[in-house]
This record gives sequence, structure tokens and C-alpha cells, in this order.
Amino acid sequence: MLFFRIRSVFSYDERLMEEILTPQRSENLVLRCCVHDIVAGSQVPFVTTGLHMALFVESGAVDLAGQRLEAGEGRYLRTEGAISVPDTDGSTVKIVTWTLLPDGSDDGSGPLDLAPARQMDHVLHPLADNAVFRLDTVTFPPGSRAFRHEHSAPGTRYLLRGSLEINTDDSTTMMQPGDPWFEPACSPVLAIADDRIASQFVRALVLPADALGKPTIRYLNPEDDDKPRLQKNDRLFDQLITLRE
Repeated sequence: MLFFRIRSVFSYDERLMEEILTPQRSENLVLRCCVHDIVAGSQVPFVTTGLHMALFVESGAVDLAGQRLEAGEGRYLRTEGAISVPDTDGSTVKIVTWTLLPDGSDDGSGPLDLAPARQMDHVLHPLADNAVFRLDTVTFPPGSRAFRHEHSAPGTRYLLRGSLEINTDDSTTMMQPGDPWFEPACSPVLAIADDRIASQFVRALVLPADALGKPTIRYLNPEDDDKPRLQKNDRLFDQLITLRE
């Protein structure tokens, strides 16, 4: 009886140690935002099989699977292929990508075979198996503001032009063109635009599946209810995705 009980404890300890030493797959996802400069006349392979990637052309134009994307256009990608930049005037093309990938699943490089000029990673905590991957732009007339509000989903923004003063409950940050920033879900923010020129950002959001085609913004202060909402939203795509297959 004593021998049996010792073996039982030893067997339990072995299983416990095996669980500790065996890497566990994280249920978290990483939203990776990358800025890439692509030289004219070059071709950049990408592999997004099993991942979800949004691509936005900030300047210039690219050829993607036989389709031409101009500045200000975006696409959802989940395959492999190449981004080609025509050698027309010798200009460098700038693109921005957002990729959803399992936390700790890669070496940090991303799906493009090209080192990013800038990269920002943010961990998204466990989400439902199905979601909406949204890419859109928001444009502010000079001197306008997005009154104190929050969004029902997390996402990373990237400023294209102008400037934006981003005020949260904890900090104030002035964003300039080329700056990315992350806003968690249900995180209050007040955005104040440049008073001289129009400001614009592009963003990728990861929404609940039932938010397909719906706005995510919710204004927080009753005193702002009658104030004009001057910013303009242009949706580039809403893509239903499966996060865990």
C-alpha cells in the first residue's frame, strides 16, 4: 500500500512537471502594424496563409495579384503572393499593414519579406472565434474634434496627414504623420485636429462578429450631444474572419 501511494504521488508530479515544461499555446492574438517603404521596380513576396492581413497604400501605387491599388486604397489578404511596384517615375511607395497572428507564434518579422521601417505590436486578449476585421479612414476638417468617446473594439491607428492631439484619461500625446497608436476597447479619448489643415488617419479594428457594418463609436459626455460631429468615416472593408480554426 505504501509503495502504491508513493508511485501515485510520483506519477502526479511527473504530469505536473510535463505541463509546466510543455509550451502552451496562448489564446491571445497580436495586432501588428508595420510601415514599409518599397523601392520602385521591386517585388516583395508575402505569405499570409493562416493569418489575416490588411494592406493600405499610403503613397504611390502597387500591383497586387493583377489588381492595381492606388494611394488611399486598402485590401484584405489571406493568401500568398507578391506586391509589385511599377518602375514608372522611380518613386518609393509607402504601404501600411496590420496583421493578426497568435501571440508568440513567430520571430517578429511579419508576413512580408521586407523589414519594416516602423512596427507596433499590441496583444489582444482572448476574443471570440469569429470576428470582423475592419479597415477605414477618418478625416477631420481643420480645427474639428472627436468629442470624448470610446470604441467597442480595439485597434491601431496610423496618422496620414495633419496632426491630432490624443487626450486619454491618463495622458496627452500629439500625433504627427507617420505615427501609429493603439486604442484599447472602451478606452475614453478626445481627439483634437490641427487647426490649419485637414487631418486623417487610417485604422484597423477587430470587432465582434455582430458588429458587421455597424459604427463602433459611443460619445460619453451629455454636454456634447448637440455639438456637430464633423469628422468623416470612409470604410475600406469589413471582413468576417475566423480567428481559431
